[in-house]
Amino acid sequence: MRRVAVVFTGSPASERIYLDALQQGLRQHGYQEGGNLTLELSYAEGRTDRVIALIQEAVARKPDVIATNGSATATAAKKATSSIPVVMATIGDPVALGLAASLARPGGNITGNTNLDTSFLPKSLEILHETLPAVRSIAVLTDPAMPVVPGIWSAVDATAKKLRVALERFDASTPEDIDRMLGVLAKRHPGALLVFGTPLFHAHRKRMIESLARERIPQFWASPDAADLGALMSYLANASDMWRNAASFVHRILQGAKPGDLPFEQATRFEFSINLKTAKTLGIKIPQSVLIRADRVIE
Repeated sequence: MRRVAVVFTGSPASERIYLDALQQGLRQHGYQEGGNLTLELSYAEGRTDRVIALIQEAVARKPDVIATNGSATATAAKKATSSIPVVMATIGDPVALGLAASLARPGGNITGNTNLDTSFLPKSLEILHETLPAVRSIAVLTDPAMPVVPGIWSAVDATAKKLRVALERFDASTPEDIDRMLGVLAKRHPGALLVFGTPLFHAHRKRMIESLARERIPQFWASPDAADLGALMSYLANASDMWRNAASFVHRILQGAKPGDLPFEQATRFEFSINLKTAKTLGIKIPQSVLIRADRVIE
């Protein structure tokens, strides 16, 4: 019986699709829960402060492998253990974060999937501007507790300057911050909104999208399923693919491979979705130049 501790940054509901993907990948490698494998699941409910405690608790149980996602969780894992293998389903740049010596030879106890293409958020801003050219001020939602935010914000801000669009940044690191932020946005009523993909926002995306929809604010999320929930558009690497692929890393480590010898693998499939029902509700006509770039159109 092998034991894998899985630390999710969201809630059981928000992470269900990714747990399913991980379980599917493990079954493909011959693992059956309750037979030759036990998954020890824990959920941070979108709270970055909770992540640290969950990682420490997982390390204390001494599992064979820890599987998780996100830069904050990886940083916590690096501080908590140098011996237990850690598989990242998704992470930004592990080298820049000091988690690996290189992508090809991580060298430590952390490996997995990486999404180094941070250009998707500047691209999202360009698409939002192309869709709503009359909007000259766009709100941006971020979580400053995430280590990757400063670099991504710098890239988005540079793109906004080229487009001559003003950005107004709103930060939230707790569910309570989200409530306050939603109240401010309801009063400010920005012409459009760009939402960074963070564990906190992912965990609370349904209520955030519904609240902002009531205010008729066009939303573009860095999330694979936000458009399905009512946002105008969403764009991100397919996280289900990455969780499914994480099972391959877990399998190789359980077979004796050292994580430091397993190269990080980069995301290859991104998905851009447009919700035409939302566009119609908001009175927005999506340009043909934007429509033809969509991987999915929700009608």
